[in-house]
Amino acid sequence: AICIMDEDFGLEKPDMTIVGMTKRWWVERLGELFSSGTCRHLDREDLVEMMVGAYLLFCGDILRKAIDPTYNVLSVSLMKLLQQAQTVRCREAGFDGMQDNNDDCHTETPVLEVNFIQISRLGGFKYATLNEICSHNHLKYLYDRCYAGYVSGIFENIDAIASIRYRHPSA
Repeated sequence: AICIMDEDFGLEKPDMTIVGMTKRWWVERLGELFSSGTCRHLDREDLVEMMVGAYLLFCGDILRKAIDPTYNVLSVSLMKLLQQAQTVRCREAGFDGMQDNNDDCHTETPVLEVNFIQISRLGGFKYATLNEICSHNHLKYLYDRCYAGYVSGIFENIDAIASIRYRHPSA
């Protein structure tokens, strides 16, 4: 599914052709969906969560494509994802003077990777404790399934949860 959010992607099959569309096209479709009343039960907070989620997924796709144009690698560096999100926002605001530090800093710096291509509400955890949601087994489950989730409304000061994998740079 992430490939169809890449305008350079195309796949020919005997019975169909799949062509990727630009991220702008996808954002416009999301806008049409929300404006049409199809999603009647969404409030402004829900809309913001979905737009931020889509933005983070788009930034992750840019990094995934740079690692492997066939999108077979899903994990990306957390620091690069955050930097990508900030760099894109600054470029769109007209601040092109940002330095692009796209390396993993020093060789002794640990590598932190995130691995999500889907973000949705973790409603099944309405009565869970923070320790249960952040347990090693649950976070590994989220990481292995490329999944992150919104928990706003469940915990006062936490909006979303995504697993981060720590890897030593020499590994």
